[in-house]
Order: sequence, then C-alpha cells, then structure tokens
Amino acid sequence: MASPPPTTLAPPTPLRGTDGSSFAHYSIVVRLPEILRRVLDENPFPPGVQEALQQLHAEIPSTPLYPIDDPGAPDVDAWTEYVERLNGATWLEAPWFFAETYFYRRIIAATGYFSGPLYHEDPFRSEKETGLRMNRSSIRRFARRVSNALRSRPPTDADVQDLIGQSLWGNRADLSLWAADEDKRGALDQPDDRLLADHRQRVVSDLIDHGPNGRLFFVADNAGLELVGDLCLLDALLSGGVISTVTMHVKSHPTFVSDVVIPDVGRTIAFLRDSVDRRVQKMGGRLQEHRDAGRILVDDDPFWTSPHPLWDMPERIADPMRAHDLTILKGDANYRRMLGDRHWPYTTPLSDATAYLPAPTLALRTMKAEVAVGLSQKDINRAAAAGQNWAISGEWGLIQYAGRPD
Repeated sequence: MASPPPTTLAPPTPLRGTDGSSFAHYSIVVRLPEILRRVLDENPFPPGVQEALQQLHAEIPSTPLYPIDDPGAPDVDAWTEYVERLNGATWLEAPWFFAETYFYRRIIAATGYFSGPLYHEDPFRSEKETGLRMNRSSIRRFARRVSNALRSRPPTDADVQDLIGQSLWGNRADLSLWAADEDKRGALDQPDDRLLADHRQRVVSDLIDHGPNGRLFFVADNAGLELVGDLCLLDALLSGGVISTVTMHVKSHPTFVSDVVIPDVGRTIAFLRDSVDRRVQKMGGRLQEHRDAGRILVDDDPFWTSPHPLWDMPERIADPMRAHDLTILKGDANYRRMLGDRHWPYTTPLSDATAYLPAPTLALRTMKAEVAVGLSQKDINRAAAAGQNWAISGEWGLIQYAGRPD
C-alpha cells in the first residue's frame, strides 16, 4: 500500500508475521491477544463492547483483515481503502506494522471512541495513570536532573546530552510490552555502552547554533514515565533558552496501549504540579506556563495513527516539519515508521534510508523490534554476544541524527 522510500536503494520487504521465528510473529500470535485480555480485565465495558472485543480476539491470527465498522469516524473511509489494498491478507500475512495499527484501530471502533458508547474514553487510561503513580521515585530523579541543568542558562552541552539520554531510556517504559504494575522491564536507565549509536554531540551543537529562537518538532511516543522524561527535556530547552517553541505531535486516538493523546499531556503536567516534591512541582509549573504561553503546542494529526510509513507523510506534516530547526522522533514505533518497518540491513547508512526527511531529525529509540540502520558490524556483534534477543529486549538504544538535507 505504501510507495517505495525516496532513496536510490531498492526498498526491502516489510516485516510480516509469516516468519515464524520473528518477533512480528510472536507479537501477533501472543502479545496482541494478551493486550486484549488486559483491556477487558481493566475496563467495566458494557456487554456490546465486550462482545466486539471478544470477537476481535477470536480473529487473531488466522482471519483475513476486513474493513473497520465505525460509521461516522473521521478516518473510517481511509481505513476501508487501506484494508481493501491487502486483498484478503490475514493478520500474519499483512505487514506487521499494518496489523498492529489495525488492531488498535479495531479496539477504538469496538469501544465507540469516536461516536459512542464510550465517546473519547481511553481504554488504556488506567494503565497510563498507574505508570505515573508507580514511578514517583523515578520522576523525582528526573526532575532533579532538570533542576541541576537549569542552574546555568542556557544549560551546558553536557546537561542537554544527559537529558537526551534520559528521554531515550524513558522509551523502556512501554506499556504495550510491560504492564504498568510489572517489574519485568528492569532498571530504566542503561549505561552508555548499551548505545549502538550516539550522535548527541552533533545534535546539541546544531541546537545551540540556532540560539534561543530554535523551533522543535517533537513526535511523542508513550505516556506515563516516558512522557515525563520527554517533558523534562522540553522544559530544560525552553526554560533554559535553547529553543523558543516546541510543537508536540501526539496520536489522534489511543493506540499501542500507552501512546500519548492530547489529554495525556494536560493530565501529566497536572500530576507533576500536584507532587509533594518541590522540584517536580516547579517543573510542572514551568511546563504549564510554557503551554499557556503557546511555547508548547500539541497537535494530533491522524497520520500518526495510520499504517503509512513516514516517507508517505502528507504536506500538512512535511511543511511544518521543514519549517522547524529540528525534529525529534521518539520511540520504537516512530522509528519503525521512519524506516517503513522493512528488512533494511542493519549496516545500511542512516543517510541512505532517511534521505527523504525534510528536516534534521533525531531518532531516540530503544530497540524493541528487528528494524534498524546505521549500525556498525562491530556493534552488532557486541550486542549479539550479550544476548540473542538484543534487537527486541529494549536494553539497547539508538540516538541517531540525520542532519539537514541538501
């Protein structure tokens, strides 16, 4: 359904669940049904919604995907077209990224998010809120780093790099992989030797060059603790005079369990302001001031919940991105979208796979899928020697910077 990436390289094939040894296969056969069971357990849905979700559960993984029944929803016609192009592919035969985005869109249709019975009720809200309550000590630690960074204005290069790292490792707090009350994830932060690419020095240098009038285009990923880490970085950049504005792009409906929607931003800032910790309170207050003054803008374009790769972004996304000095793409799903979720050789140069990007772009991602470019064979061997599941464990990180296009 997607056009080839605008690059001189022949486009690789998409990841699909038909590869029985892949994480895509495991994700479709095991993870998606588990997520559905959690959603049913955590929400007192009316009988009709429960039946629709149980029907969805029964379809995975062998039923062909069919058009979504959600009359009146703003994106339903587009989704009908997307599905028709699959020509009857099953959950395993469809591209993995498509199957995942379709799965969450089906949950939204079943709950009536756009038109009732549960209008604009987030079926994942309880997990997101638990993800904040269970991580108060981490949030205090995050806020302390911001407070230390703002002792100098602008913050030092080292402090900005530290907060970029904090934002990166916050991507390990992914509620689609680890429930909010589980501790299987392990420690959030990882040492620098777990970075397979680290371009922080380059991106901070470019940010500083733009001076206090820099503009940031930020594509968010998970709510909860990860969003707090992202807001820490944005607070330091705005309060420290490194940038003047940030436009945060979030999802147009709940998806991937914990992805940010517009209400999550306000709720998270309110949670910070209500903290008993002084530093956390002050950070929440600064963030609210930035939002009230229009220095933090939040947009929820439906492109970010579509199955499209990033190279198919519409001009309403590309033009504002081009007008900003830096784009930050947070998280695994946004990284997969950037690469079309395709079987790129890991050693493919980053510049070759991302030549289409309209602006300098920083990807911050912990590896939770077998998709990556820009890695050296030495680092691949190093990661593989540490464990056979290195590409999906979330324990290895990428800080990759694609500079300004020619």
